[in-house]
Amino acid sequence: MQRLLQFLYQYRSFLFFLLLQGFSFWLLIQNNSYQGAKYFNSTNAFTAFLSQNSHGMANFFDLPKQNQVLAEENSVLREKLNLLANEKFAKQILEKGNDSSVWEFIPAKVLNNSIFLHNNHITVDKGSVHGVYKGMGVVGTSGAVGQVIAVTRNFSSITSILHGSSLVSSTHKPSNSLCTTAWDGKDPQYANIRYLPRHLTLLRGDTIMTSGYNSIYPAVTMIGTIDRISIAEDDTFYNAQVKLSTAYYELSYVYLANFKMKNQKDSLENSQQLRYE
Repeated sequence: MQRLLQFLYQYRSFLFFLLLQGFSFWLLIQNNSYQGAKYFNSTNAFTAFLSQNSHGMANFFDLPKQNQVLAEENSVLREKLNLLANEKFAKQILEKGNDSSVWEFIPAKVLNNSIFLHNNHITVDKGSVHGVYKGMGVVGTSGAVGQVIAVTRNFSSITSILHGSSLVSSTHKPSNSLCTTAWDGKDPQYANIRYLPRHLTLLRGDTIMTSGYNSIYPAVTMIGTIDRISIAEDDTFYNAQVKLSTAYYELSYVYLANFKMKNQKDSLENSQQLRYE
């Protein structure tokens, strides 16, 4: 208290000057409409600036939470879209009185993502405790991403399509012809399309989708569009390249695709295979 009084006494002249300046300024804006309007306009603009920036900072620090919420909402929407896309499965489900999709999507955050190696992997923050298992397909907002190769309790490793041993069962949408998508280890934006026979009409811009035959990816999940086409005179199949729909440079969230009828399907196929061996 004594120091405060000493400070006020020491700077009394300067403080009195500031008080008079403030009083003079108040008289100026109170008795002159032009100066008053300019003052209040400037004050409102400054207040709006502070409010906008404080709101922007709050939103910035809240982005991780917002992204997680959006990812969860997208997983629900993706399940509904696949219910509509797979009419055959939809009819089976409706006959059972259950309106849920045969596909369940688990949102996961990308923790690590390589794209410049010959065999590229992605690490995500979901594991066995979240229902993830080895062999699950992985999709993004723009299309197919890869397949789960290893799982721990809280993390999973994914071989992306940008992997030397990755082969994706695919379909050439215009003709509905089966083919295979494989990466050649070069450009992370492109992959090769194999086994499209030469009698097909193949055009630049044609869509390549997942076939859905191996229960890894939902049917008609986007892979990309054909960008380059060539064929030699004696070739049986086209030499085609697809521009991948997934931008691996920008992956932040992915969705782990769980086919709910996988055990039933695998059991049936295994029993038939043993029957004819």
